[in-house]
Amino acid sequence: MLKLGRTPPLKNHKVCRKCTAQKPLDEFPIRERSADGHGSWCLACHREATALWRRRQVSREEDQGLTSGQQWELLGRSGNESNFSSESEKRTAWQEHRDDLIECARDGRPGNRPEAWWFVRG
Repeated sequence: MLKLGRTPPLKNHKVCRKCTAQKPLDEFPIRERSADGHGSWCLACHREATALWRRRQVSREEDQGLTSGQQWELLGRSGNESNFSSESEKRTAWQEHRDDLIECARDGRPGNRPEAWWFVRG
């Protein structure tokens, strides 16, 4: 049921949930889990949000001094390949960022410890 004052979208069109513009379906990303098979944000809004997220990631990595791969490795959530050039570099990173990593690992659950806690001690 439509609310008063709203016009239904044209056939093969959709309203972007971010910019509220009505656009053709081919301007929305494919999303199989969605009822209509398309994402709720148009491609332009999606690209803008992705670019903003990437800029924030880079600035966060610069602020922290760790790349996201290094952070994930110290938290114990990465693959087999190391993001550190040596074991001593990994140990140093743990010592510098220990408190932040422990807080991140806890995530509101006391008792959780990052993987680095167990093997980079000393």
